Amino acid sequence: MPFCFDTSSIEAERFVLEILITSLTKTSLEDIIRRTQELLSTLLLV
Repeated sequence: MPFCFDTSSIEAERFVLEILITSLTKTSLEDIIRRTQELLSTLLLV
């Protein structure tokens, strides 16, 4: 199977895009850090 969807990696990519968009809209660094910690904890639970 050369190609398959991994929902966790898709979710991670979406989260990274959200972080990039957030930084582009100049939201506080604390919010970006909080989002990153949420992503890490989500990945650890999977």
